[in-house]
Amino acid sequence: AMERGKFIHQLLQYLPTVPVDKWDTVIKKLKPEHIEVPFRIKELIQSPQFKTIFGPNSLAEVPIVGVWKNRAISGRMDRLVILPDEVWIIDFKTNQKVPKNITTVPQLYQEQLAAYQGLTLQLFPQKKIRKFLLWTQDLSLMEL
Repeated sequence: AMERGKFIHQLLQYLPTVPVDKWDTVIKKLKPEHIEVPFRIKELIQSPQFKTIFGPNSLAEVPIVGVWKNRAISGRMDRLVILPDEVWIIDFKTNQKVPKNITTVPQLYQEQLAAYQGLTLQLFPQKKIRKFLLWTQDLSLMEL
């Protein structure tokens, strides 16, 4: 199960960086033998909802370090999207069981993203910082 999550994570990281006609080659290279390619992954990356996340204004695997609420934070944001008025932080989660709504999202994830949000706000004080979880299990996007 972990392996599937890792595979999807890699696809979400690499596919947006290559032309669509090369996607099948990339998928073949990355795919573990016994794992199915999630059939929606291609349409997902190209869908309007996700286009922003994987578009030209997005960065993958962005390190973030700083002090937030008197705690030293060091982390890595799966995607960071920098728009004129907003910055989006997207964290990929590979849980088998996807929470039904925000209230059932593990506290740890909420705190992690709150910390990332706090630090990102220090870098972009003029912008609205939005935070999202992308669940690889069902490829759904949840805004926190």
